Amino acid sequence: MEIFCLQRACTYEKGINFKPGTTTREMLKTIGIQLLCFYVGLNLLRFELHDSTMWKFWIFTQVLITIVPGLVMETRKTRKGFSLTLHIVYDCVAIVSFNPWCNMWKAVAPNFFSLQANTWYYIMGIVCLAFSLRGLAQYLQLPPKETSATT
Repeated sequence: MEIFCLQRACTYEKGINFKPGTTTREMLKTIGIQLLCFYVGLNLLRFELHDSTMWKFWIFTQVLITIVPGLVMETRKTRKGFSLTLHIVYDCVAIVSFNPWCNMWKAVAPNFFSLQANTWYYIMGIVCLAFSLRGLAQYLQLPPKETSATT
């Protein structure tokens, strides 16, 4: 999946991800440096946070998934690269991940993820749901995607 996404980033989305005139070699070099920094940083943080099971990072990805797409779409001011279904999925992710009565984390560690023991987690869930709903509202307000003659 990662290779597929990187291939698309270098071909179909290169106008969004790279400056005009960037060669494939420069794109691959940039991606390689970013991946190296990411993996080194991730493993250093896992070590420092004593997070061998990756729970904290799994939760962090849920935060990123629900907040960042709407912000990126707001910056781009276009629906290109987004879909209504995807924004509905973001809302569902926020609800399933941060629901205080029945979420996937509470099923695994009910004492740690109880509302009393981890209130800030659920407050962050409200923030994530608000951002994902905001992204959905922004998507609906933007003009429809342009269709090409080939599709």
